[in-house]
Amino acid sequence: MNVRRTTIYPRLAAVAGERAGLLDPTPERVAENPAAREVRDALWAEYERRLADKNTWTLAKIQGWLRGEGVSTSLSQVARDRRPILDHRAQPSLIAAKVREYMAATKNAKTSDVLEAARRRSADLLFEHLLGVASGGVEDIDLDQLRLMARAVAALSTADAQTQILQQRLAEMRAAFDRAVASAAGKRKDKRLTSKDVDEVRKAVFGSAA
Repeated sequence: MNVRRTTIYPRLAAVAGERAGLLDPTPERVAENPAAREVRDALWAEYERRLADKNTWTLAKIQGWLRGEGVSTSLSQVARDRRPILDHRAQPSLIAAKVREYMAATKNAKTSDVLEAARRRSADLLFEHLLGVASGGVEDIDLDQLRLMARAVAALSTADAQTQILQQRLAEMRAAFDRAVASAAGKRKDKRLTSKDVDEVRKAVFGSAA
């Protein structure tokens, strides 16, 4: 969970600072004090553990635990903190399901086609996520992560353009090769090509007999 998106983290930090004997237990001073920092991290880890265990810890129980630790908060804040943790926990199973679905849909496709489709989909998802970030504001976004995503989109887009160019060139070369072969074969009565004919075709298509 992003600690900057919750009001609980600084409150637990203040509790940790008080227990460590700090006179002014601000989050910054707690971060600089090893004893206070250790208490803060332990409290936060316990909070996240309870958020993740929805079968044992209801929102009201977590709210009660926080109150016992000296932190007053609303059920809605606890619910907001729980959501990303549960989403993160569910992500591996969702990914596995998507992979199984994708494999079933592409089981008869060529490997190159599958990889190309996956690469294009990755670029689409990254771009959609960047658009969502841009529309929602970047105040709480990890800028390093944002830069990495932007570079990934750029790299995939470049690869996509290069692939299209190569495919176009390949298509042109195949067409030229077919024309050269047809022309060479048409000049022979038996319609068969000798090694010399093949060399001439290669030279016509690739600019070299090699």
